[in-house]
Amino acid sequence: MKRIKIYFILFIVFFGLLSFLENTSTKFYYAFDKRIELFPVKDKIIVKYREIQDSSTLASFIKTSVEPEEFIIEPIDYQSFYITLKPSDKTLEFIRKIKKNDEVLSVNPVYITKEGNQRGLTDEILVLFRENISENQKNELHSKYGVKIKKSTIVFDYLIVPPKENALEIANHYQESGLVEFAHPNFFSEIVLHQLFPNDTYFDWQITLHNTGQTINDGHSGTVDADIDAPEAWDMNTGDYDIVIAVIDKGVTSNHPDLPNTRQLRLNGSNFGSGNPNNPSPVGNFNHGNACAGV
Repeated sequence: MKRIKIYFILFIVFFGLLSFLENTSTKFYYAFDKRIELFPVKDKIIVKYREIQDSSTLASFIKTSVEPEEFIIEPIDYQSFYITLKPSDKTLEFIRKIKKNDEVLSVNPVYITKEGNQRGLTDEILVLFRENISENQKNELHSKYGVKIKKSTIVFDYLIVPPKENALEIANHYQESGLVEFAHPNFFSEIVLHQLFPNDTYFDWQITLHNTGQTINDGHSGTVDADIDAPEAWDMNTGDYDIVIAVIDKGVTSNHPDLPNTRQLRLNGSNFGSGNPNNPSPVGNFNHGNACAGV
C-alpha cells in the first residue's frame, strides 16, 4: 500500500513538473539559424481585426467585458491595436472573450528581447526558401500549416497564418524544416532612434541637416523633418579620414576653426583666381568656398 502511495506521489510530482516546464518554456524566434529569446509582456497584447476598425468600439468592448482598472489602446494601423490592461491578470480573461469575436482575426502576445526591444507578434511570417527548393516542396509546407501567400518578392515570401494560429510557432517550424534561409514573424517592432549631435556652435541653425522647425537667423523657421537626417546618418558612420573631398569653389580659409590644416590638403597651383596661385584661400568677402566646405 505504501508503495502505491509513493508511486502516486511521484506521478503527481512528475506531471506537475512537466506542466510547469511547459508553461515556463522559453519562447524564441530564429534570426537565420540563431535563436533570439523572447519574454512575454504580461499586460500587453495585439488585437488584429479582419476589417478596418475604430478604437472606440474596442474601448467599449474592453470596458463592458473585463472592466479593468485601467487600459490603454495604441493604434498600429487601421486593423491592429496594442492593448495594455491593468491589472495584468485581466489580460487572460480579455483574450478568452475577444477570441470569440468573429470580427477578430488574431490575438497575439507582445514580447521583449534580452536587450529590452519590443516585438509585437502578428499573423504574418516572412520566409526565404533555399535556391534548390521546388515549388512542390514549398506548397507541401504551406499546406501542412495552412498558410496563405499574401505576396512574393525577390527577397521573401509574405505568408499569412490561419486565424487564431500562432505565427511564432509556425515560423519556427519553417526554419527547422531545413528548406529555408530564414523564417520569422513579421513583428511590429519598437523603433529606438540613437542620434549623434555635433557640438558646433551654429549646428542648431542648420535646418538642412536637422530640421525641428527652429527659427534661423533671418527670422524664418523650417519645416519639421524637412532635412537629410544627418544625425541619424552620423549615428551609423561619421566618415573616414582616408576619404578626400575636393571643394572646387572660391577657396577655403587656411586653419579654419572647423577645418584645421591637419584636415586640409592644400595643393600648390590650385588657386586659378587672383592672388598667390599656391594659396587657395578666399580673397576679401568671397567665402562661398568655406560655406561649401562646411556643407
